[in-house]
Amino acid sequence: MLKRWLLGLLLVGAASCKSTGVDRDAQLSDAGLIAGPARSQGATAFCWSYALIAHVEQRYYEQTRGESAGGFRLDLSEEYLGLIHMAELLTTGKPVSESKTMSETLTLIDRYGLVPEPIFKAKFDRQLYPQVQAVEAEYRASKGLAADEPLPGEVAVQLIGSAARLDADQLRFLTAAISPQQEKFQHSGGSYTPRTFASNRLKFSASDYFVVKMPSPVDDAAAYAKTVARMRKALLYGYSLPVSFNYVTQSENRAGALICKKPQCEDSELAKPGPASPHANHASLLIDYRTAVSRFGPLTGQALTASLNEPVSEWVMKNSWGLARDNSYDPQLLERYPFPSFTILSAEFLAASHRLSPGRYEVILPRTVCLKKRPGNQLSCSDLETDSNIDEAAVVANQSKALNSHDAVMYAPDAPVAPASGGKLKLVSKSLPASITAETEIYVAPGLILQGIAAPKVTLCIQADVQPGVKFVAVYLGRPEPVLPNPMFVLTAEIGWRRCTPVANTPRVMRWVFQSVDAQFKTGQQLTAEVTFK
Repeated sequence: MLKRWLLGLLLVGAASCKSTGVDRDAQLSDAGLIAGPARSQGATAFCWSYALIAHVEQRYYEQTRGESAGGFRLDLSEEYLGLIHMAELLTTGKPVSESKTMSETLTLIDRYGLVPEPIFKAKFDRQLYPQVQAVEAEYRASKGLAADEPLPGEVAVQLIGSAARLDADQLRFLTAAISPQQEKFQHSGGSYTPRTFASNRLKFSASDYFVVKMPSPVDDAAAYAKTVARMRKALLYGYSLPVSFNYVTQSENRAGALICKKPQCEDSELAKPGPASPHANHASLLIDYRTAVSRFGPLTGQALTASLNEPVSEWVMKNSWGLARDNSYDPQLLERYPFPSFTILSAEFLAASHRLSPGRYEVILPRTVCLKKRPGNQLSCSDLETDSNIDEAAVVANQSKALNSHDAVMYAPDAPVAPASGGKLKLVSKSLPASITAETEIYVAPGLILQGIAAPKVTLCIQADVQPGVKFVAVYLGRPEPVLPNPMFVLTAEIGWRRCTPVANTPRVMRWVFQSVDAQFKTGQQLTAEVTFK
């Protein structure tokens, strides 16, 4: 799994909505974290669901900030929405495809609602769309049904359940969810169906949004500039933005920033799906931007005023890759969340897909944006479709200082090394077998020496043994001398305390550093282990 996770993030030109990370890390641990750290969609192409639900969660937090010390933070089920969409396609005779427009995803919530993660929890470590397509084809062949013949709702859910390996409770809940009489569930003292939870609890309505298809930044520059201005205003007013786009050739992920290899990504083409498809190959949530004279995060009034006359240089997206090495470790983003959790998009990278296929990519925008005016904290609202003016004083006053509430979790070369026994963090070691192949799991331990191995690659595994109080184990990899800028990956209870990855069997010394981190992101013990290849 880790091999696919690492390689998938490095192959930017061929990337898609698919991800192979399995993190779901402590997104609820900081009530002051506006956007929350990135979650992972796993191996299933539900990026569109993760982008939209991340927005709904963020808006719910913002709307309830006056009701509690930091606002109420909800963890909603992205997989519920993804599976419901599959079922709807089957019941309407449409092909089950991982591609869809942002317009389609927006109205799904009105039709089927949303549920908290504990009510419908289902994570997948394999590609689900091909599995569903296979069981659907087999069923249609056995019944002599045409490919476009609608299926009954119960049959649709059973086919999806077979492919997704859902249990009986999940099958029953999904079957009811696509019917007029949805099943009720209890949450925070209330009784809801998925639809009433979305409308009554979350106050969500698709009519509160409008969808803009991104025009060409070259052939329709005025319309493009108008859309970007709307996006900037929404972000400044505290509204995250679900967007779709395409990866392009002649681009790369450099230290967590998606950039063009050449100016404006010239000579680029669309990565899969190509120009013939009406859909994008990825969706994510924009949460911030900066210009040449501004920064990510809160701005002073002077900096904000100066930035409004400058074009966007970089956007920040909350992706659905979890806490990954190929997220950005820009210091301004590490202030927002102490592990690499967000990805930077250069403005020219994002514009490249708009230029190559105008009208194919979309952004979901709120019709109305509001800020609190002082004194009195009265709401000041404006129509985003018609009003591009920005209330600079209100923007500065409403910015959350909580964005700067953390120091980045960084490797400290002078931190004390924990003893081999005792303490809250230890490494699990296992004896080497007599014969080692590329598939043999070799557990990293201090002083491990590997020699006489014929395989060109070996599988190194890391397994941490942690005691209560440890929320994360940050894992660094580098040479003995330099300070390591950010973790290679992060272990958590949610994903397990073990990771394996293939590495080249070449003569060298690999230095691993392990650091325990608690729920308040304070670093504790540190372990080091050098693995020598001879």
